[in-house]
Amino acid sequence: MDLAYVAGGTVLVAGEVKMTGSPPYLRRSYVQKERKTQSDLDKRLKEVKFTAVDLKLYHTPNEVIVKILSSDGDLLSATLPLWWDEWVKASIPGFYSFWASRLASGQLKNGKVVNADNPDLLLEKFDRLRKYNNAVGVFMFKEENDRYVPVEVENIKKAKSDDR
Repeated sequence: MDLAYVAGGTVLVAGEVKMTGSPPYLRRSYVQKERKTQSDLDKRLKEVKFTAVDLKLYHTPNEVIVKILSSDGDLLSATLPLWWDEWVKASIPGFYSFWASRLASGQLKNGKVVNADNPDLLLEKFDRLRKYNNAVGVFMFKEENDRYVPVEVENIKKAKSDDR
């Protein structure tokens, strides 16, 4: 947990800040290739999910948990998404995650770019994290002409439609 606001001994707001992806760099006598944002993203997303849920469960009164269990009698019932979404929104602490993602540009092989990050896939994964966090912020950037530039959602959608 990187951020916390505590009042009266209770964590009211909490969050994590994550950086993903890295450029190629010189490591001793060889060049370490760039690391894609997608490389270990699933594991890192799970860590953030569990942190949020663990904190919220810790601060959820037992009576509320019993009420949820007794209303359906089964935590895995079809109404799980209904009470889950409400619980995530209403429970404390409010949990927020903030991500900065350097998108891998990949390499050119046989006229095609390979090993590049897929921004659409990344957005889908970050969007699913909202099922566990109160909000998720993402800033994606890439290298262009030896400098970093933001990747805009409109450009991601446009590039996807151009590929069709």
